Amino acid sequence: MISKTSKVGIIGAGNVGADVANALVLLGRCVRVVLFDRTLSKAEGQVWDIEDSIPLLKEMEIIPSNQYEDLADSDIIIVTAGVQPKLGQTRLDILSDNAEIIRLTIKELDRVAPNSIVIIVSNPVDVLTRIAIATSTRAENLIFGSGTVLDTARLRYQLGKQLNVAKQDIHAYVIGEHGDSQFVVWSSAFIGGILLTEFPLTQRATLEQIQQEYTQLTRKRGYNIFERKGNTSYGISTVVCQLYQFCMKMRQTRSNL
Repeated sequence: MISKTSKVGIIGAGNVGADVANALVLLGRCVRVVLFDRTLSKAEGQVWDIEDSIPLLKEMEIIPSNQYEDLADSDIIIVTAGVQPKLGQTRLDILSDNAEIIRLTIKELDRVAPNSIVIIVSNPVDVLTRIAIATSTRAENLIFGSGTVLDTARLRYQLGKQLNVAKQDIHAYVIGEHGDSQFVVWSSAFIGGILLTEFPLTQRATLEQIQQEYTQLTRKRGYNIFERKGNTSYGISTVVCQLYQFCMKMRQTRSNL
């Protein structure tokens, strides 16, 4: 069981950071969340809005801050800060701006919370995670990126709809970059315990059509959402909660050795 004494820090009070904080509160994952933003009033607005739900949920403390020192002793710190791509840009187009933000952020986190596990969510997440590892003085196994967990969830949901089976029974993975070069490992895709290549398909689509269509759908899903609402935040906030659970289990295992 995950300890309920955990403290989580979140860097960035934008759409993703706020939705991560809200998801942690809704799911009752920890006892304290610190939402950090350089603009304190922005963090306060997000926190005060989330606070209003706490009487209807489990007791939790959520703190707005613009001081890195408030992140000290965090078990996990989630980094969501950075510029967002403009319409028509890819995630890689914002690398130069966000690389500098990550370097500065990691240096501050090394100063105030050198033993915390850091989860990078800012895009382009894979490159920024490598930059964070290269910048940080902490052990590299304490820095993770959200990677293609979200892409895998997107693929499983859409395949489940296509095949009319429970999404939890779809075992297919997206690997590589969280971006335009990602790819699906179709050779190891299972539906329940049945290989996708042996699964009885409807007459609406062949296996080849499914593979082509859902590779592209998964790759473009984030862009399609962005075009319609200006950001993506709900899916990634749920991914971060899953990664938080994994990291806390890892931390407890290490402390029990």
